[in-house]
Amino acid sequence: MKVFQLYRKILIACGAESSGIHAFKEILKYVKNNSKRVIALSVVPFHEGDLHLWVFKDIEKEFKKPFEKVLEELKKIGEQEEVIVKTILEEGEPFSKIVDIALSENCDLVVVGRKRELGLLRKILGANVARVIGYSPIDVLVIPEGSELRFRRILVPLDGSIYSEVAFKKACKVAQDFSSELYLLSVVDIPVEVSVERPELVEGLYSSARGVIDRARKAVENLGISVEESIREGDPGEKILSFIEEKDIDVVFMGSHGRSGIKRLLMGSVAEKVLTFTKVPVLISKNLEF
Repeated sequence: MKVFQLYRKILIACGAESSGIHAFKEILKYVKNNSKRVIALSVVPFHEGDLHLWVFKDIEKEFKKPFEKVLEELKKIGEQEEVIVKTILEEGEPFSKIVDIALSENCDLVVVGRKRELGLLRKILGANVARVIGYSPIDVLVIPEGSELRFRRILVPLDGSIYSEVAFKKACKVAQDFSSELYLLSVVDIPVEVSVERPELVEGLYSSARGVIDRARKAVENLGISVEESIREGDPGEKILSFIEEKDIDVVFMGSHGRSGIKRLLMGSVAEKVLTFTKVPVLISKNLEF
């Protein structure tokens, strides 16, 4: 389908968990009729410790079995959907291999699954997902297990950065192709002490947010896209999450700031909070060439 006109070649990372298989199935719904090239990658992580004490005679072979089984299953699913799927089995640090293979295979989108529940006591984004996003120079689509990838209502949080601007342009392209409703959201994060002691700064922040929204709205005026815009006040991550629920959003397009290494996605950042708690797919726009 049309959404993947944005991308020529897609890598889908699938570990031994069911979340990867779910992400793979969701992507296949959109590529089976347009001859997109799909790569399914499974990475066997390095394990340290006294592996020689295990009962298996060939521990390496036994440890690979679940990952090989996943790739076999994906191959069969691809055949059923008449999609040619190239499968790759690697060993090493999962996030590093995912990024390396995506680049060596000239992919322009990485797709990863996310577990349905990340834990009641420690709700943090999975380390491998966070690191893939942190290190990848290409776009990353995160699909939570149990979610459906669809494009009726697209949310773009705007913060005035070039990264969110590019995410917005990609969302516009998809919204045109799917006749989607496009939601533009800017969140004004005002510390209590600022709102009390410096009210003029509050006015400036709202004016800046309004300017960001207005520029985006003007950019889509002649594109025939249905647009709804909103400015909220509070914690950006929390406001984005509540907006997703309130408006029944299907997918979020977000920019990712261009820091180096793992600092591109810091614990507690807006993107990570959204990715951790949302139940809908999130596309993190990393590639500024669009």
